[in-house]
Amino acid sequence: MGHRGRGWTALVWLAAVCLVLTDGRRSRQPRCPVGCTCTKDNALCENVRNVPHAFPSDVVSLSFVKSGFNEITGASFVHTPNLQLLLFTANSLDLIDEDAFVGLPHLEYLFIENNRIASISPFAFRGLKALLHLSLAYNNLETLPKDVFKGMEALTKVDLRGNNLICDCKLKWLVEWMHHTNATLDQIYCSGPPIHQGKKINDLLPHSFDCITTEFASYQLLRFESISVEAFTFGNEQYVVFAQPFAGKCNFLEWDHVEMTFRTYDAIESTSTVVCKPLVIDNQLFIIVAQLFGGSHIYKRDSSANKFIKIQDIDILRIRKPNDIETFVIDGESFFVIADSSKAGSTTVYKWNGIGFYSHQSLHPWYRDTDVEYLEISNKPHLILSSSSQRPVVYQWNRSQKKFDRRTDIPDMEDVFSIKHFRIKGELFICLTRYIGDSKVMRWDGAMFKEVQTFPSRGSMVFQPVSVGKWQYAILGSDFSLTQVYQWDTKRGQFVPSQELSIQAPRGFSVVSVDNWVFLLASSFKGKTQIYEHLMIDLRQTHRSRTALSPRHAAARLSHPTTTTTTMGECNHCMRERALTVEDDVTVAFPKVVSHDNQSRFCNDQEEDALDDVEQTEETVHLRTYCFKDEDAEEEQGARGSETVLEGGGKETLLCLPAFCVRGKKTASSGEQKVPAEATKEENGLLC
Repeated sequence: MGHRGRGWTALVWLAAVCLVLTDGRRSRQPRCPVGCTCTKDNALCENVRNVPHAFPSDVVSLSFVKSGFNEITGASFVHTPNLQLLLFTANSLDLIDEDAFVGLPHLEYLFIENNRIASISPFAFRGLKALLHLSLAYNNLETLPKDVFKGMEALTKVDLRGNNLICDCKLKWLVEWMHHTNATLDQIYCSGPPIHQGKKINDLLPHSFDCITTEFASYQLLRFESISVEAFTFGNEQYVVFAQPFAGKCNFLEWDHVEMTFRTYDAIESTSTVVCKPLVIDNQLFIIVAQLFGGSHIYKRDSSANKFIKIQDIDILRIRKPNDIETFVIDGESFFVIADSSKAGSTTVYKWNGIGFYSHQSLHPWYRDTDVEYLEISNKPHLILSSSSQRPVVYQWNRSQKKFDRRTDIPDMEDVFSIKHFRIKGELFICLTRYIGDSKVMRWDGAMFKEVQTFPSRGSMVFQPVSVGKWQYAILGSDFSLTQVYQWDTKRGQFVPSQELSIQAPRGFSVVSVDNWVFLLASSFKGKTQIYEHLMIDLRQTHRSRTALSPRHAAARLSHPTTTTTTMGECNHCMRERALTVEDDVTVAFPKVVSHDNQSRFCNDQEEDALDDVEQTEETVHLRTYCFKDEDAEEEQGARGSETVLEGGGKETLLCLPAFCVRGKKTASSGEQKVPAEATKEENGLLC
């Protein structure tokens, strides 16, 4: 009985201790942090240096005033999940970090006003699904990251007043969002750019923004001088021919569908070559070779012998000093005309008679013509001759006589070196090049060419319009300064500066489109001939973007390990990031390509679709960067590579271009990947 009594006593004592401990835990609630004042359900913090981690559990409204921290970092309020209202005012805040308000499922009102906020993470408000009212008023915001309000479907009010918002393409998404959201916004005004400055953002429409721009980027450097360039198609293949006066030849290049570069195809040896003009008639390729010495000649491509054969000489008494050649077709008949710049020669039209070319008409002697341009005015064939001794002369085709008749000249335009034409929405324009004085753009008004715009052009021997898709350019070359690229502005009805290109003494330009690429070829009389790639840039993106490698082309690259360039495929938004270096480790997905047929062009959709589902293996590799900078390597610069850096942290999974990767060898001890000291052509290596 005594032992039983002592047992009950111990049990009661233990229960009492547990009850005391439990009550102690219940009563140990978080206190109001230092620097803050707390009432039943509100807390006000003033002059604190950081966000306190704990508040009484009853607090549902929290305010920060004149605080000392300048950033709202991620997960700052995970310990206060019951908050319904959060306010920051008169603080020194300048940044809102990613996931700054995560863990606040009940937050309905968020005020961040009268601070210095200049930058907001795209995911700053992630998780605020219950938020009704958001105010970012009176900060230093110039833009907002795209889709920053994504997932906040409950929003009914957004306040952006008092910021310096720049209404450019980076903010186009906000205008689109405003037209689709149920939330209301107070009237806010654009601080820029000039075209929208002072306008209400609420009044802008998505089509108010033109967010795609373009540029010509250096793609391939050719180690020779040239005075003219012509692009042409023959036998469903794309070719380019350069006239090389110092080397004395017509140099033909062809497009390599595997290497994605232009490579040597053939050459015609000549003397002081100034023009190599291709002309295709009934599936026959003719090349008119104009020479300063030794006369000019016509060559024909012999497909069976796979070479060019001279078939005809051009009358040296008529053509003494050729300067330009133009080809054209009238009523199904093929012609070419040679502009002669000698004192004793004569600009002459030649006609194809089924066997050869014969002199059809001499336009005029003694005028030293420097350029001839064929064009149609009011649906009638015309020629415009430029001369160093008279104003440009306009000739019109007489259909009954089947010859050109002199019609008029272009007044007040002496010393015009060349004329090239272009059309915009059916309207006819011409670019007039002047070596001394101003070059001009003129428009046909139905009776005469009238001046539209002038361009300072001292030292210019080429002012050439080129068209790429919907973009119209005019390229003004100079022997004394950088080449100026102008782009047509439809609203202004004029050309506006677009970019500058470094080309020594340019003499001609040509645009060629092949395999979804668009290139600008630039001849250089005193330097290296250059090839530029036409890029489209989406200004809504943070980085420059361009069309990128499609799955079928990526597979083709892996089939041909020497390939080092990207193709302009279906993807339009691959970011141009920094180049990966040898310090970067990435996980590379290697498709198991069954066919390695060098002739395959992946031309049908079935093959492309099949590649999308190809099995892949992953392997960690080190990257090698072969960035050729010296003179001897510049020619190889055409075989450039392009990497895609994915966001999200950690390792990236890429379709790696073989030219940039070297598969490491495992060491016996650690099993880690190791980069070989010297790159050799081994079967198990992916060499640069």
